[in-house]
Amino acid sequence: MKTMMTVAEVVQTAFGDAELPEGVLSEQDVRSAQLRHLAPALGRAMYGAVLEGRYAELADEWLKPALALFVKAAVLPSLMQRVGAAGVVRYGGETFEAASDAAVVAWSRRVRRDAATLLDAARRQMAADPAAYPEYDPAEDVHCRTSIAGGVVL
Repeated sequence: MKTMMTVAEVVQTAFGDAELPEGVLSEQDVRSAQLRHLAPALGRAMYGAVLEGRYAELADEWLKPALALFVKAAVLPSLMQRVGAAGVVRYGGETFEAASDAAVVAWSRRVRRDAATLLDAARRQMAADPAAYPEYDPAEDVHCRTSIAGGVVL
Protein backbone atom coordinates (compact mmCIF):
# COMPACT_ATOMS: atom_id res chain seq x y z
CA MET A 1 0.00 0.00 0.00
CA LYS A 2 1.19 3.45 -0.88
CA THR A 3 1.80 5.99 1.86
CA MET A 4 1.14 9.72 1.56
CA MET A 5 4.55 10.55 3.00
CA THR A 6 7.93 8.92 3.28
CA VAL A 7 9.50 8.27 6.65
CA ALA A 8 11.97 11.09 5.97
CA GLU A 9 9.12 13.52 5.21
CA VAL A 10 7.33 12.53 8.42
CA VAL A 11 10.51 13.05 10.45
CA GLN A 12 11.13 16.47 8.88
CA THR A 13 7.50 17.61 9.30
CA ALA A 14 6.84 16.24 12.78
CA PHE A 15 10.26 16.38 14.43
CA GLY A 16 12.11 19.08 12.48
CA ASP A 17 15.85 18.96 13.10
CA ALA A 18 15.66 16.50 15.99
CA GLU A 19 17.78 13.42 15.43
CA LEU A 20 15.80 10.27 16.02
CA PRO A 21 17.41 6.96 16.94
CA GLU A 22 17.77 4.55 14.04
CA GLY A 23 14.71 2.40 13.44
CA VAL A 24 12.37 4.20 15.84
CA LEU A 25 10.13 5.21 12.94
CA SER A 26 9.21 2.97 10.02
CA GLU A 27 7.06 2.97 6.92
CA GLN A 28 4.72 0.67 8.84
CA ASP A 29 4.19 3.43 11.41
CA VAL A 30 3.22 5.82 8.61
CA ARG A 31 0.93 3.26 6.96
CA SER A 32 -0.72 2.41 10.27
CA ALA A 33 -1.41 6.06 11.19
CA GLN A 34 -2.73 6.69 7.70
CA LEU A 35 -5.17 3.77 7.91
CA ARG A 36 -6.18 4.49 11.50
CA HIS A 37 -6.79 8.22 11.20
CA LEU A 38 -7.01 9.49 7.61
CA ALA A 39 -8.80 6.68 5.76
CA PRO A 40 -11.86 6.65 8.07
CA ALA A 41 -12.13 10.45 7.97
CA LEU A 42 -11.82 10.76 4.20
CA GLY A 43 -13.92 7.81 3.10
CA ARG A 44 -12.91 5.20 0.54
CA ALA A 45 -13.19 7.26 -2.67
CA MET A 46 -11.54 10.41 -1.32
CA TYR A 47 -8.78 8.45 0.39
CA GLY A 48 -8.03 6.69 -2.90
CA ALA A 49 -8.02 9.98 -4.79
CA VAL A 50 -5.57 11.54 -2.34
CA LEU A 51 -3.27 8.50 -2.57
CA GLU A 52 -3.35 8.80 -6.37
CA GLY A 53 -1.98 12.33 -6.05
CA ARG A 54 -5.15 14.28 -6.73
CA TYR A 55 -5.85 17.14 -4.32
CA ALA A 56 -2.15 17.78 -3.71
CA GLU A 57 -2.85 21.22 -2.25
CA LEU A 58 -5.29 19.79 0.33
CA ALA A 59 -2.82 17.02 1.16
CA ASP A 60 0.14 19.38 1.52
CA GLU A 61 -1.73 21.97 3.57
CA TRP A 62 -3.76 19.76 5.92
CA LEU A 63 -3.51 16.00 5.48
CA LYS A 64 0.26 15.45 5.44
CA PRO A 65 0.93 17.63 8.50
CA ALA A 66 -1.90 15.82 10.31
CA LEU A 67 -0.48 12.43 9.29
CA ALA A 68 3.00 13.40 10.47
CA LEU A 69 1.63 14.44 13.86
CA PHE A 70 -0.44 11.26 14.21
CA VAL A 71 2.75 9.26 13.56
CA LYS A 72 4.65 11.38 16.07
CA ALA A 73 2.01 10.80 18.74
CA ALA A 74 2.20 7.07 18.10
CA VAL A 75 5.99 6.81 18.37
CA LEU A 76 6.61 9.21 21.27
CA PRO A 77 6.37 6.47 23.93
CA SER A 78 8.84 4.28 22.01
CA LEU A 79 11.41 7.09 22.04
CA MET A 80 11.95 6.55 25.75
CA GLN A 81 12.18 2.76 25.58
CA ARG A 82 14.15 0.20 23.59
CA VAL A 83 13.64 -3.50 23.02
CA GLY A 84 16.76 -5.64 22.80
CA ALA A 85 18.63 -8.55 24.29
CA ALA A 86 18.01 -7.18 27.78
CA GLY A 87 14.25 -6.92 27.13
CA VAL A 88 12.42 -3.59 27.28
CA VAL A 89 14.72 -0.95 28.72
CA ARG A 90 14.19 2.72 29.45
CA TYR A 91 16.56 5.12 27.75
CA GLY A 92 18.17 7.55 30.18
CA GLY A 93 21.02 9.14 28.29
CA GLU A 94 24.16 10.60 29.83
CA THR A 95 23.32 14.26 30.27
CA PHE A 96 19.56 14.25 30.58
CA GLU A 97 16.80 12.44 32.39
CA ALA A 98 14.01 10.51 30.69
CA ALA A 99 10.57 12.12 30.90
CA SER A 100 8.01 10.54 33.18
CA ASP A 101 5.40 8.24 31.68
CA ALA A 102 2.70 10.78 32.53
CA ALA A 103 4.58 13.57 30.74
CA VAL A 104 4.99 11.45 27.61
CA VAL A 105 1.31 10.50 27.65
CA ALA A 106 0.30 14.16 28.05
CA TRP A 107 2.60 15.26 25.23
CA SER A 108 1.39 12.46 22.98
CA ARG A 109 -2.22 13.44 23.70
CA ARG A 110 -1.48 17.07 22.82
CA VAL A 111 0.22 16.10 19.55
CA ARG A 112 -2.74 13.86 18.65
CA ARG A 113 -5.12 16.75 19.40
CA ASP A 114 -3.11 19.04 17.09
CA ALA A 115 -3.25 16.39 14.36
CA ALA A 116 -7.01 16.00 14.81
CA THR A 117 -7.42 19.77 14.51
CA LEU A 118 -5.61 19.78 11.16
CA LEU A 119 -7.68 16.83 9.93
CA ASP A 120 -10.88 18.60 11.04
CA ALA A 121 -9.84 21.67 9.03
CA ALA A 122 -9.39 19.49 5.93
CA ARG A 123 -12.79 17.88 6.50
CA ARG A 124 -14.46 21.29 6.86
CA GLN A 125 -12.80 22.49 3.65
CA MET A 126 -14.02 19.42 1.73
CA ALA A 127 -17.55 19.66 3.16
CA ALA A 128 -17.76 23.39 2.38
CA ASP A 129 -16.97 22.88 -1.32
CA PRO A 130 -18.48 19.59 -2.53
CA ALA A 131 -17.98 20.53 -6.18
CA ALA A 132 -14.21 20.80 -5.67
CA TYR A 133 -14.04 17.48 -3.79
CA PRO A 134 -16.64 15.21 -5.43
CA GLU A 135 -15.09 12.03 -3.97
CA TYR A 136 -15.62 13.24 -0.40
CA ASP A 137 -18.84 11.82 1.00
CA PRO A 138 -19.62 12.95 4.56
CA ALA A 139 -21.70 9.79 5.01
CA GLU A 140 -18.45 7.78 4.75
CA ASP A 141 -16.62 10.07 7.18
CA VAL A 142 -16.52 8.35 10.56
CA HIS A 143 -16.45 11.73 12.30
CA CYS A 144 -19.84 12.57 10.80
CA ARG A 145 -21.33 9.37 12.24
CA THR A 146 -20.02 9.67 15.80
CA SER A 147 -20.00 12.21 18.59
CA ILE A 148 -17.30 12.63 21.19
CA ALA A 149 -18.01 14.20 24.56
CA GLY A 150 -15.31 14.39 27.20
CA GLY A 151 -13.16 11.92 25.30
CA VAL A 152 -15.96 9.33 25.18
CA VAL A 153 -17.24 8.15 21.79
CA LEU A 154 -21.03 8.29 21.82
